[in-house]
Amino acid sequence: SCSLSSRVTSRGIVQLAGACAGLTCLDISFTNVSDRAIAALGVLTQLTTLRLHKCSRITGASLPTLLAKCLKLDQLNLCATATTPQNLALYLAKCMGTRKIRVNLLSDKDLPPTVDIWCGICNKNIFVCLSSYVAVP
Repeated sequence: SCSLSSRVTSRGIVQLAGACAGLTCLDISFTNVSDRAIAALGVLTQLTTLRLHKCSRITGASLPTLLAKCLKLDQLNLCATATTPQNLALYLAKCMGTRKIRVNLLSDKDLPPTVDIWCGICNKNIFVCLSSYVAVP
């Protein structure tokens, strides 16, 4: 819940990372964590998915450190953070090489929540939620 996530701190995330080195997926969306805490997640070498939706203090400055250490990380949600597409490209260029990662930078304000899709097989409209991922080579 939002009330619990508002009590999650950068210090707590650093402690969590130190205690749970085997984590593969971490969702700390809607928290007040900083780039410094995200850089500390580099100890989570098994991490494949990191969700930081609406973590407004995340600028992306921690990405080179995080991605250099978390080599299995292939899904990153930076939606509604302070990270801009320009900064993301700059940070990823520093550390990615040919590695691929799916990054979500789009917020629910950037795209409509649903889209009409016509099904030719059953002749009905299907409403599908949009997945706003972009691939960053």
